[in-house]
Amino acid sequence: MGSNPCYPSTPDGDARPNIPAEHAQFTRPDLVIRYEGAMKRFAVLALLAVSVSVSPVRGSEFLLPEKSPVLAVELPADWEPQEIERGVDARNKDASIHLSIESTRTKEGIKTLVAETVTALEDDGIKIIGDPDAAKPTPRTFLGVDAIDVVFQAKDDAGPITVTLTMFPIKDVNFIITQAVAKDAKKKELALLKTALDGMTLLSGVAEADKKTKLKDAAEQIKNDLRFIDAALDQRMIEFNLKEGATITFDELKMYLKDGTRLKTTGKDPFGNSYPESFKHGDLPLVPATSAAAVGSVTDEAFWKPFKVEGHKKKPTAEATPPAKAPEAKTPDAKKPPADATPAKAPDAKAPAADATAAKAPDAKKPAAAATPTPTPDAKK
Repeated sequence: MGSNPCYPSTPDGDARPNIPAEHAQFTRPDLVIRYEGAMKRFAVLALLAVSVSVSPVRGSEFLLPEKSPVLAVELPADWEPQEIERGVDARNKDASIHLSIESTRTKEGIKTLVAETVTALEDDGIKIIGDPDAAKPTPRTFLGVDAIDVVFQAKDDAGPITVTLTMFPIKDVNFIITQAVAKDAKKKELALLKTALDGMTLLSGVAEADKKTKLKDAAEQIKNDLRFIDAALDQRMIEFNLKEGATITFDELKMYLKDGTRLKTTGKDPFGNSYPESFKHGDLPLVPATSAAAVGSVTDEAFWKPFKVEGHKKKPTAEATPPAKAPEAKTPDAKKPPADATPAKAPDAKAPAADATAAKAPDAKKPAAAATPTPTPDAKK
């Protein structure tokens, strides 16, 4: 379909400048998707009769998509669920409720999606009431992930119909749930619809993997924000011939940031944490500490280089303390051995000397005493 004016690509992964303000928050690549054949469930039952046979896991449960499934769907058995091209389609017995769950890996803008859906509705004899552009996307959480609802009021020959499109990404797969509910649908049937929607579950490990993917995306956006801020600081310094260390406010940097982006419009990161109101040229901008903690499970110090996290300078000091204590612990150990050796050697050295003196003294005196009396009598005789 050519380039999509609703979603021009940019390297920063931020909100796109050409998107209307009311749709700017819905421009993430994993949320803007193309939906072909959105209203197949409005086709006549004859078409359903020739569709591919159902391949449920058990009863009325299905795994989507067919290859590398990530979503489990269970539908009421008496709604006669049918397998369609990219998912499953079902309607209740009185045709007051029509439900379809499909998956696709194709991405497209919301405006294109709305236009295609309106065209498909009209082809099936369902007329949108009012201006289709008035059906604004509404963000919400579904199955723990970011989702978008688009609601249309419509009518056919049988009466009023409410059509709801729910779009959400799981890993690299985009899902579309289409509900067409007649105004006179019975409460019992509406309860079954709610049960089917609430009963959808992500397969084991999928939710955690999806969460990590989104955290990594947020971390990359923050790092790109810091690059843009640092580049803007350089431009400001050159243009106004400022000296290094000059203080520059965030408002002064806005003229160098891209129009329509989250960074320029709000001055906040993807988590809503504000960047500083001013910066010093020569110092790299810092990662907001709260946001760094939020993505801590998927980032480390090396990821943020050359940037640093707020309060990062305090951590090296705390880490340097243990090595400083280690030498203090060795000093007492070095002093103890000499202290232990001195008392041990002193007694040992004195003991042999004392023993030797005591032994020699008696031996030396006895021979001398015995020899003296013998010559004296001999000399007198």
